[in-house]
Amino acid sequence: MPRVLTLRGRIVRNLGGHFGRAAVALLGYSLAIFLASAPATAQAAPGWSFVELYAFGASPTLADGIQPEAGMVRDNEGNLYGTTFFGGNGTGCDINFAGCGVVFEITPSGVETVLHAFSGAKDGWNPTGRLIRDDAGNLYGTTQFGGLFGYGTVFKLDSFGNETILHHFRGGSDGANPNAGVVEDSTGNLYGTTRYGGQGCDGEGCGTVFKIATSGAETILYRFRDGSDGANPLSGVALDSAGDIYGTAWAGGIFNYGTIFEIDILGHEKILYHFAGGGDGSNPVGGVTLDKSGNLFGTASGAGSSYIGTVFEVSAAGTESTVYTFTGGVDGAYPTSHLLVDSAGNLYGMASQGVAGWGSVFKVSGGTFTLLYYFSGTPDGGLPVGGLIMDSSGNLYGTTSSAAPNGWGSAFELQKMQ
Repeated sequence: MPRVLTLRGRIVRNLGGHFGRAAVALLGYSLAIFLASAPATAQAAPGWSFVELYAFGASPTLADGIQPEAGMVRDNEGNLYGTTFFGGNGTGCDINFAGCGVVFEITPSGVETVLHAFSGAKDGWNPTGRLIRDDAGNLYGTTQFGGLFGYGTVFKLDSFGNETILHHFRGGSDGANPNAGVVEDSTGNLYGTTRYGGQGCDGEGCGTVFKIATSGAETILYRFRDGSDGANPLSGVALDSAGDIYGTAWAGGIFNYGTIFEIDILGHEKILYHFAGGGDGSNPVGGVTLDKSGNLFGTASGAGSSYIGTVFEVSAAGTESTVYTFTGGVDGAYPTSHLLVDSAGNLYGMASQGVAGWGSVFKVSGGTFTLLYYFSGTPDGGLPVGGLIMDSSGNLYGTTSSAAPNGWGSAFELQKMQ
């Protein structure tokens, strides 16, 4: 089973996976530049204002959680919910002193509460995926590791903080190590991916797409084979109104640079696009976002004309186009987060490296790129690898996985000035 190796280097190991023997250089190069970059003053675009809501690692024992790697979800009162990969008081995971991760709540005034600290035992450890929240206030998510068999879990956390494990991955044909969160259909079924397990890929498995019914029963909808169908999905999935599933595989495909796929309700896979590793991009990490017209949008973490990532679109008719190519200048580089699409069709996302070396928040509208904010590392945070959410006023919320005053990441709001 893949193991957590270090705190700071975990992201590169995670994205490289078992095929990282040759491919870790892609994001390893990104992280090397990130670590070597000189500090610079953070800056928000005109009309925007940055607010740090919480700096993780405030507790001397790291009990409040550290290194959030996913975006957050927001309730009607403005409270934010998310996870951290490390921190908490769990001792049963690989790096005991750092904790096994937490589920947190942050109020609009910036008060953090740990709703659940993973123990590293059968409740799982090291969550990296986005949470979802239902109308009753229940939270649903995944852990990469732990559970009864050590290969991760799907969990539910009720409004009182009580955790229920909905599924323990076995590491075989049912999948292993979910890197992303889950989505919910109209009847309460959950859908997601595992980056390992299934079949192929030198015995580790190339990953799966799964369904968890309201009864808790798991169904494998598709097992990747490391061929033209793709391999190792690192992102979650999107659902349309017909129940079809859309997502990305980090590797595999005809050119071995990843794919965009569709799976129908019967489990039949259709490849919508094979990344070629050129101007179109390579190795998508953030998955796809579906707009109201059926178009798919996402980011490729590498390649493009400058070999540092792209924003892409797949139209409802199945045509792929590159919406924007990162240059590595003020626009940033190596986007790994999912995209947010607003009601007007504007795209919002984050790049893991920015003009100051610590990442950026951007908007793309009609192919025009606008830099909304770039991180300086301290005191605002850096290395954003999760996605953004937006409230009804157009304010954006997200996390950084590193730096900030305590060195362990932050939760922030980017306020749109009215």
